Amino acid sequence: MEEEKGTNVSDIEDEDELDEEPGEVIESAPPLKVGEERELSNSGLKKKLLKQGRGWETPDLNDEVTVHYVGALFDGTKFDSTRDRDAPRTLKLGRGDVVAGLDHGIITMKKGERALFTVPPELGYGVMGHEAVPPNSVVQFEVELVSWITVVNVTKDGGIVKKIMEKGQSRECPGDLDEVLVKYEVALSDGTIVSKTPEEGIEFRVKDGLLCAALSKAIVTMRRGEKVKLIVQPEFIQLSILLRQIWK
Repeated sequence: MEEEKGTNVSDIEDEDELDEEPGEVIESAPPLKVGEERELSNSGLKKKLLKQGRGWETPDLNDEVTVHYVGALFDGTKFDSTRDRDAPRTLKLGRGDVVAGLDHGIITMKKGERALFTVPPELGYGVMGHEAVPPNSVVQFEVELVSWITVVNVTKDGGIVKKIMEKGQSRECPGDLDEVLVKYEVALSDGTIVSKTPEEGIEFRVKDGLLCAALSKAIVTMRRGEKVKLIVQPEFIQLSILLRQIWK
């Protein structure tokens, strides 16, 4: 009988490398300690933890984050800094607001965390460079994650986008047959308020609907106490909603 060939550790590592996409973030490693540096992806993106953050949650792609950052060449030459402008920057992750290396790095951060990211050209400014950044440059960004807003594509096609301004107090979401107490305000893109509930809010059964279909579609994704802002396309109507109570 032919002897069965064993599997070498090197074979497993090679297979894993083939399965990874360029720039794919490695998530299986233990948490970093302050002062430690680790490669985050197979493309050479590195993270050095400078200050621990709070809690355990991290932002996702498409979320809106507010950050302070200082960008510098590998020799220390600074080319951009929100610190110098004394104003943090708000940006949407995964939308091209910053280089891809920062997108991949920021989604590993907790609120209040500060980290140094070393970004290879492939995830930075590439062969073209950018203003003070020469072509094919390795750059570094020192980043502090100030805060973020979770953004949810409710209808999966961008028709209704939900920004969570305040998180709810329970895990349970209402169903179509439930009654809810909500407070809302509707505004046009220029900020003009066109409709709003009384201060005490208004009750309705979810399946019966109220105001517009977008309201019911959003309500079933919300938790008691959650406060959101909806962007409804193509009209670009903005709804600010507070789900106060749920009755089963």
